[in-house]
Amino acid sequence: MNLQTFITAFNRAANDCRQFARRFVLEELPESLRFDFGAARGKPDAGGKIKYRGGRLLTPEDLRGVDAVTARKYLWVDGRIPVWVNMHVLFADAEHTYIEIHAGSVHTDDDSALYYADAGNPPFHILGPALPRDWQSLGASGRFSLHWDAGRGSV
Repeated sequence: MNLQTFITAFNRAANDCRQFARRFVLEELPESLRFDFGAARGKPDAGGKIKYRGGRLLTPEDLRGVDAVTARKYLWVDGRIPVWVNMHVLFADAEHTYIEIHAGSVHTDDDSALYYADAGNPPFHILGPALPRDWQSLGASGRFSLHWDAGRGSV
């Protein structure tokens, strides 16, 4: 996958993620997007850094609340991308919708190795926001707040 195709696929996935979550949550989800990487939860080394894709040494803060350009740079490593990338809306504030990214550790430059081709936007897979306990469906349980379990925390 070339860089421009990757950028287009990333942007489409991020926008689709926000749109999908809007069906389920009570909060307004601003169009402005920021990204948190699940890797921010990793244990930093003695210097406070986490080794991340391509040998980058980043702080947990470097992996939280990043803009789309930075998020794409973190995923694109020397012309290779993760074989899968999962996205879900984590939370929103007055300015931004925050999408959490989890990505596979295997990178490739071979499009045939990418997951989720059948979904139409490889390597991206959109997941819904975390569901409240005992939530059944929109019809049975209705929409819910992203803050249904304030104790679960965010990245």
